[in-house]
Order: sequence, then C-alpha cells, then structure tokens
Amino acid sequence: KYRGHGYATECLNYAKKIAQENNCYKMMLLTGSKEEKTLSFYRNAGYNSTDKTAFIQWLE
Repeated sequence: KYRGHGYATECLNYAKKIAQENNCYKMMLLTGSKEEKTLSFYRNAGYNSTDKTAFIQWLE
C-alpha cells in the first residue's frame, strides 16, 4: 500500500543530500532483486549497474 507514493525516492534523495553535505564522491547501492520493475526504479533514481561489479561469497 506504500508503493507509488514517492517514499523510497525521498529516502534515496535524502541519502544523497547527506552524502553531498559530507563531501562524498559516490554512493553505491546493492540489491538482490532481479525484478525489472525494481531495477528500473534504481536506474530512474540515477544509479547505474555498469560501473562496478560485485562478487558475493555465501558462507555456511
């Protein structure tokens, strides 16, 4: 019921503002989602998935 109201976008924008105020030069976002709708949301928020590659090793 909270989707589509801009809450997540505002959270990302607020995080960006904090980063800029603290002279950070980049922000990184990791997601385990493969859903195109989710990935499109992050792209539309200004993130890209082409600059970095992440590798994960799961431990038992």
